[in-house]
Amino acid sequence: MAFKEYGGYDGMGLAELVRKKQVSARELLDEAIARTTRVEPQINAVVVKHYDYAERQIDNGLPDGPFTGVPFLLKDLDILEGTRTTSGASVYKDNVADHTSTLARRFLDAGVAIFGKSASPEFGLMPTRESRLFGPTRNPWNLALHSDCNDINGFPQLFPTFKKSFPLGGQKELELVVPTPSGIPSPETKKPTAGDEFKPLH
Repeated sequence: MAFKEYGGYDGMGLAELVRKKQVSARELLDEAIARTTRVEPQINAVVVKHYDYAERQIDNGLPDGPFTGVPFLLKDLDILEGTRTTSGASVYKDNVADHTSTLARRFLDAGVAIFGKSASPEFGLMPTRESRLFGPTRNPWNLALHSDCNDINGFPQLFPTFKKSFPLGGQKELELVVPTPSGIPSPETKKPTAGDEFKPLH
């Protein structure tokens, strides 16, 4: 059974529902996967999917953390043992991580269920997500455009799917972006997480 009210909560709200046993971690994961499956063919933002990894996390018991049970995406630069990590580069298209980075470990300790990785430029070096390996990530408000904004974990493309930001701080914060000369915004200015709701045009 999926949790259809998913879009009405941010990460903290979802974790609170899990703690109160009003919804299960598996229900949240099922809804996150369903939403990804529905929009991913159009926007190409979740380039590595390892739903089975998240399912095993839940089956084995998630740690007691501030975000226990909340579905989560790493960036395709973050190293998670046993999962494909390409850094958006063709040379690493079949690379499977043999260890877990400190950053990914901290996310795991926070209790999230990591069900995939979001798009990254090759090696994270460019301001847009248009890697030769996976192709361009689309703007969900205008599918005729390629990745239109900053390289913040692919989250701008996923806001219409998951409706709210995931308030973990750092790169998971909402972004104020300023235009580059090419007209593509870049992550040069930030503000704290606000929990605002984002609505797509389609």
